[in-house]
Amino acid sequence: MAKKERITINRDDDLDAIDLELEQALEQLNGANEKITSLLASIESTNRAGETKAYAEEGPEEEASGDTPPPSQDNQAPASPGH
Repeated sequence: MAKKERITINRDDDLDAIDLELEQALEQLNGANEKITSLLASIESTNRAGETKAYAEEGPEEEASGDTPPPSQDNQAPASPGH
């Protein structure tokens, strides 16, 4: 059988520099992700506030599609004679 040689892996300074650059890049990406997340959250809350304001101004009856008019006194079914 062949004698097993012990292999030693030496990390040189180039790999350390690459690791440092990668860490910095990841930190920048994380910062950008946090900014985007907060921007999206603010847009979402602004949209919700706008929808609430529009609903309050228009009222629920104007939100209907308009295909079927609300029932009037003429369109309602007659009441049963016992009532």
